[in-house]
Amino acid sequence: MSSVVYRTTGAWGSGLGADLTAAQVDMNFWVLYSLIVSLQNAEPITISYFTVTGNQMWITMTDHYVFGPFTIPTAVWNFVGAWQPNNSYNINDVFTQGGAVYLCIYPQLNSGATFFANANDGLGHNYYAQLLAAPPSELPTNGLPGQILQWTGIDSPGPPYEWSYIKRNIALYMETPPNPLEEVVRFVFTESTQYAINFAGSYGSAGTGATGTQAYEVYQNGANIGSINFSASPDDEPTFTAPAAITFHAGDILTILAPSVPDPHLSKIAFTLMGVVVLP
Repeated sequence: MSSVVYRTTGAWGSGLGADLTAAQVDMNFWVLYSLIVSLQNAEPITISYFTVTGNQMWITMTDHYVFGPFTIPTAVWNFVGAWQPNNSYNINDVFTQGGAVYLCIYPQLNSGATFFANANDGLGHNYYAQLLAAPPSELPTNGLPGQILQWTGIDSPGPPYEWSYIKRNIALYMETPPNPLEEVVRFVFTESTQYAINFAGSYGSAGTGATGTQAYEVYQNGANIGSINFSASPDDEPTFTAPAAITFHAGDILTILAPSVPDPHLSKIAFTLMGVVVLP
């Protein structure tokens, strides 16, 4: 700006005391024009970064000018423990209720007899704000005695796990009729396994049906506990008989004996006894 020539003397300094020549006027315009262009082409000054130490903050600009320090307001929370009925709460009181954490955001003179998360003064001012919610149960709690937690299928519509029993199946298949009283199954248990009344959950079939009744007797350590019964039936599916639930323990032996007079027409016999592992 020192290149600008003034006619009079004033706050800007000394003047010539005479009219400016045409060249001096043009020079003044040129100086001012150049300054305006320089301002238009200048890079904008913006915030470069913040610096925070404790509750003090500084703002550094891109031209390295620093604003601050500014004092950052600090909220002081007052931890008051579990929510209490008929109690007063002030702003920033923090309490727990039902496994969740709440902050008092509006003064409450009396909390009442029962906690209500959306309690307010009737004018739109809620007393509480939830900070942390009670976490959901990591595992389902609807399990029954003897069940274990198992993963379900990846594409299952329900949760990825469920309580279920460990099934222990004993299966038999015979292409041709057995010998009289042949021991067609002999199984030694390594873990406690229970079979329900009438061997519920068990299935069987025959490729060629029987012409009469055929009973395959089931034994526990030599004692009869039930039977698998084929009859002259179009569907060729046996029925299962057991008067009571029975539990086999480690070392127990399950045997199945063929009928004393096997039906020569009954063939391709298959059945599966379904038991459930009993956890200790």
